[in-house]
Amino acid sequence: MLAQPLYRVRARVVRLVAIALIVPLAVVVGSVPVPARASAPAAWVSAWGSPMIEADPLAASNFTCRVVSRVTLGGTSIQIRLSNAFVATPTTFSAVGVAQRASGGNLVPGTSQYATFGGNTSVTVPAGGQVTSDSINMPVKAGEDLAVSVYFAGSVTSFPTHPVGMVGNYCTSFAGSAGDRTQDVGVGAYPGRGTNVPWVTGVDVSATTNESSIVALGDSITDGFAATVDGFNRWPDVLSRRLQSSGDGSHLSVINAGISGNNLVQSGGVGPTGVTRFSGDVVAQKGARYTILFEGTNDIANGASAATVEAGLQQLITAGHTAGLKVIGATLIGRRGGWGGGDDTKDAIRNAVNQWIRTTTAFDGVIDFDAVTHNTNPNYPTTGAPSYQNYIAAAYNSGDFVHPSLAGYAAMGNSIDLRLFDVNVLYNSASPAEGLAYNRVIRLAHSGSANGTLLATFEHPSTYVIRQSTNDGQTWSTLATVPDGETGSGHPWSTLYQPFLYEFPQTLGGFPAGTLMLTGNVLPPDGSSTHFEEWRSTDHGATWTYVETYQIGGSGAGIWEPYVALNSAGNMVVYFSDERQGATHSQKLSHIISVDGGVTWSANTDGSTRVAPGEVDDVSSGLQSDRPGMATIANLPNGNRVMAFELCGTTHNCEAHIKTSTDGGNTWGSGPADLGTEVTTTDGRYLGSSPYIAWSPAGGPSGELLLTGMRTRMASDNSFAPEDHQAVFINTNNGTGAWNWMPAPINVGGAGPSGSCYQNYSPDLLPSSDGQTVRYTGASASGPGGCREMTGSSNAGVLPYRSNFGASDAAWLKYGGCWSTSSNTYLESCGGAGGNKALVGSTGWTNYTLQGDVEITSGTQAGFILRATNPTTGTDALNGYYAAVSTSTLFLGRENGGWTGLGSVAIPGGLATNVWYHISAQVVGCTFVISGTPSGSSAPPVTFSYTDSGCTFTHGAVGVRDQGSTAAWRNITVSSTQRVEAESLLPALSSSAPAVNQVNCCGVTWSAGAQMFFEGAHAGDQVSLNFTVPSAGTYDLATVQTKAVDYGINSLAVDGHPIGTAFDAYNPTVAVSAPIDEGPLTLAAGQHTLQLNVTGKNASATGYQAGLDYINLTALAYSTVEAESLLPAISSSAPSVNESNCCGVNWSARAQMFFKGTQVGDQVTLAFTVPATGMYDLSLAETKAVDYGINQLAVDGVAMGAAFDAYNSTVAVTAPIDEGPLTLTAGQHTLQLTIIGKNGSATGYQAGLDYVNLSPIPLL
Repeated sequence: MLAQPLYRVRARVVRLVAIALIVPLAVVVGSVPVPARASAPAAWVSAWGSPMIEADPLAASNFTCRVVSRVTLGGTSIQIRLSNAFVATPTTFSAVGVAQRASGGNLVPGTSQYATFGGNTSVTVPAGGQVTSDSINMPVKAGEDLAVSVYFAGSVTSFPTHPVGMVGNYCTSFAGSAGDRTQDVGVGAYPGRGTNVPWVTGVDVSATTNESSIVALGDSITDGFAATVDGFNRWPDVLSRRLQSSGDGSHLSVINAGISGNNLVQSGGVGPTGVTRFSGDVVAQKGARYTILFEGTNDIANGASAATVEAGLQQLITAGHTAGLKVIGATLIGRRGGWGGGDDTKDAIRNAVNQWIRTTTAFDGVIDFDAVTHNTNPNYPTTGAPSYQNYIAAAYNSGDFVHPSLAGYAAMGNSIDLRLFDVNVLYNSASPAEGLAYNRVIRLAHSGSANGTLLATFEHPSTYVIRQSTNDGQTWSTLATVPDGETGSGHPWSTLYQPFLYEFPQTLGGFPAGTLMLTGNVLPPDGSSTHFEEWRSTDHGATWTYVETYQIGGSGAGIWEPYVALNSAGNMVVYFSDERQGATHSQKLSHIISVDGGVTWSANTDGSTRVAPGEVDDVSSGLQSDRPGMATIANLPNGNRVMAFELCGTTHNCEAHIKTSTDGGNTWGSGPADLGTEVTTTDGRYLGSSPYIAWSPAGGPSGELLLTGMRTRMASDNSFAPEDHQAVFINTNNGTGAWNWMPAPINVGGAGPSGSCYQNYSPDLLPSSDGQTVRYTGASASGPGGCREMTGSSNAGVLPYRSNFGASDAAWLKYGGCWSTSSNTYLESCGGAGGNKALVGSTGWTNYTLQGDVEITSGTQAGFILRATNPTTGTDALNGYYAAVSTSTLFLGRENGGWTGLGSVAIPGGLATNVWYHISAQVVGCTFVISGTPSGSSAPPVTFSYTDSGCTFTHGAVGVRDQGSTAAWRNITVSSTQRVEAESLLPALSSSAPAVNQVNCCGVTWSAGAQMFFEGAHAGDQVSLNFTVPSAGTYDLATVQTKAVDYGINSLAVDGHPIGTAFDAYNPTVAVSAPIDEGPLTLAAGQHTLQLNVTGKNASATGYQAGLDYINLTALAYSTVEAESLLPAISSSAPSVNESNCCGVNWSARAQMFFKGTQVGDQVTLAFTVPATGMYDLSLAETKAVDYGINQLAVDGVAMGAAFDAYNSTVAVTAPIDEGPLTLTAGQHTLQLTIIGKNGSATGYQAGLDYVNLSPIPLL
């Protein structure tokens, strides 16, 4: 795409060769040996590419040029591809050097190697040809820059080039005296500068199992015209960074095959047309799996019709599919007001093409760049501008009305749905006829070396597909397919419904623990029969043996939805839905038992009794039309079981009900006629259809029950809730009492039938072994074949919670606004007066402390939501509270369809836009304590407290919100806070003076209307109180005390160990203090003692009394801080990036902070948050590698620990390195890593930081 006519744009292209004519001073270059060739890997994947466009003339000899490339995928070895395209004569490369780039054209010392070609350092490439180097043993990481230096001893008269490379490239003099400078570390011998890319056309990395590439075919908007040279801020760059930091997308590279001025089909553009070059620039890329087609706007600008552009795109779709690629279309952005786009006819053609792109079924997916970037302001660019929608939005216009600005490129890259590239995808259907639904996922736990492997299956035509993941759901592969096991007339049947996977937890019959059972419902084509078939696997799911058909239903009398569990006797039980007694029960829930591991069953295939107890009814309504069904079971820690099921019928809406079994799953509730309890949340949501229940060990003393279903409705009117198809219900009391909800980890995009895809029908929940996260799996109609199985995991609605927005906003539910993630930041870019918000966490969270950073990017207001329930889209459309900043104040208010301001404090000096501000919001009972300070500031925070006398909202989720603004958020943590009313601890364990419950008096109001009043009479008086800690952990303890004229100085201790500092409680009038931070404590579950000791009094005080209002115990959420979550750095003398797993190592949270230091003195500074003042032990895990230097750490500028030599011959991660104790105040602090040298064997000065552990030093 061109901003001006072709000849004018080409004149603007700065060709490196035209300015590289300075003869440099001679530099002595040391000899560098050629390394032994690395063994070629089994496969290669393209990690960087630059398509050649043309051959330009050149008169040069004995010269060197250096080309920069940024690889988008890591690997242990690389190969370089050199091009001689469009050149009419052979070209001889006399030497090719490859090294890591430090900055500019400078190399990282010690990293340079010569590339070889068939073992030789020189190679001659025939006219129009291309050559690939031998494998080079050079580990690279995604986002790392390489410099490829090419030396020509002979004469060169023509060279292939890519003019708009958007990277700085370098050449020596062409006059014949420069020589081989491939190994020069600096660029003193390279006076030539440019942004074109000559000769070097690709870098491939070694592949392991599942790496592949995305190739973006486009014009100047893909090439990056108007982006920043060396800024790597084009939309493909943004997409690559999102994929790499997503974890689930880190196996994908992004290749930019854009050519400025390129046409899709018409001649006359720059370079070969898109249809001509597709095979070479896209299909030929190593490991190509996806392509994004974003071409055609230049054709339209030059007079092409919509039919011509559509035909060209269709030609590429066909070619891509023939080559096995998934082809994704991108809509063309507006160019009204720019060259070639200034009339209604061309606008109409572009809009017609876009409509075709959006609606055709030929593409495997669509990216709507036009919807993201188009103008919506009728008064832009001028009042009453015609066809204003056809302009690029002002914020996204680079100024030429054709190419996006940096903000526009960022918005485009951030708008791309990563699911298009199978991120969070368990399985894609191959065609619309391949319907999917009803998924089941298990984690092997009794299978020896296979433990931790995930196995999944789902409804699927012809066979049950068994999918496997060995990396906790990051990627999936087909392990086996299981067809109908029966033989004979008409078999195999092709309708396979309702599968269930079960791993034997113990020996059952003659089968050991780890044996797998697969059961499912197999039907003939006419649906006239339903057969429960059973298969068994003894090799972790790789192969399956048909066992038997153990239950059969007939036409109109079917059996459905088998679920396998163990009862209290250790026998296998299958629960299922049964229509075979239709005269009395349209459908009922029953179970049968096997005492021999599924070989035989208590009921015959028709349901008649074979042995006791036969078929046992569990739920059978007295109303014939009622249809209880789709049972799933959760085992509770108290030995009880909870069954979830749907209840359909003439008086029911398939709502989810639960029943409890107190005898290990043999009987349920008060009997079969007991229809259980409908599950409704405290804010009026209920689940409709196909519920699934699971128990998780986290969330409280009894763990938590997690329940989901296909639909979420409002109990008030049965309408679909705003959270429809994305809600998980939560109960922390073994199924009794209140139910709340949280957003599901993924959004499948809809619910109900869509063609052959039954979206979100019977989704699956799989908690992690520790209960901190839950995996959600459901069918989605977003797949390229019309359906896909989506899967993803996130926090299971438990505290502590941390979100760093590495690449996605998993489990954040949006209500209005335009949301994206970038560089560990959450962005809302639409603004407006609608109160755009996003929520996360459980609506059952009660007392907690939220901390996070907020930045107003435009406008005047943004902040955090507290205790949110019953949300919907709209201003103040929720029940809850809002703690936020404006340009002048930190404030708190209540939202419940309207706004009530509750409290505020001025921000000293005000708050400018684009400045990060750190907010801490503690809500316990009815009292809020809100404080804030500029992020990274050492200034004391401003703070205020407010007690909501009506205590309007007592529980709810958290979230982010703006109002009349756009904003960004980062580093959000939520920690549970337990309030203990001091007067509730009376009578005292011991007391040297009266300790009594004193109700409100003297002009003050205490929390809960009372305090513990200690009538001390002299120094040395003491009172001891017992308090209970519900679970072991590290807590920040804070107290609220009373001050008065007759109050003394006191100190506190827990279990005899002093905490905090002495508190002078003297005040001329009675007052209640703000919370006093007494520091972190490590406490065991159970009883502890708090002692208050009177140590003296202020000279103005008239007595030695004391008053304790309440104690706050906040469970700390920061034991481990992922270093990459602290990016972007406050300052960095070299690039510091989020690097995903590579090079054979697995970092915590699958990433590290990678610092690309190049010399002694390089330094990176990161900000981290400490929520509570106290003493901490700091330890961290670093990475070691051959190119890593020696570093020294400091906190707030003070060195700590010993220098660390990070050299190692292979890449490895250390165990936590203890850096020693330090005292930290609550708030922001800095961690500096400084390169101070390198090992004699090391080849570089880089560093890698995996995570930081901040452990409060126990006082107990």
